[in-house]
Amino acid sequence: MLWKIYFWINLVINLMGIVLLLQLSPMAPIDVLSIIWTIIALTATYSYAYHKRILKPKYWRIFMWFIIFLVVLSLIEIFILPPGFLVKTFPILKSNVDVSTGATIFSLLFMLPSLYAIYKLSLAKH
Repeated sequence: MLWKIYFWINLVINLMGIVLLLQLSPMAPIDVLSIIWTIIALTATYSYAYHKRILKPKYWRIFMWFIIFLVVLSLIEIFILPPGFLVKTFPILKSNVDVSTGATIFSLLFMLPSLYAIYKLSLAKH
């Protein structure tokens, strides 16, 4: 039951964020990646909460490692690298949305249950 509640709260929050992000013109590549990441996480949460098999475990495993890479990259950017280092080194990572460090950490923490759902879906037994 908690997973279903989490899914619906997550869906509403992320749909509002996606609508706001789609109003940007032009969208940066990292913003498009953010939308894709969000859709994958929402799909996984739905699949796990409602026990629906949407993809094979091998695909969830690929998505899981992709999202883990993005989360680790975000954490490295926040806690280890000097401010703006990644954007200066890789300009493609420049977003058109300014997000505070606190908001980034909150969104990463809020996404943890979705990452857990992707992990569970990546296992052969679900």
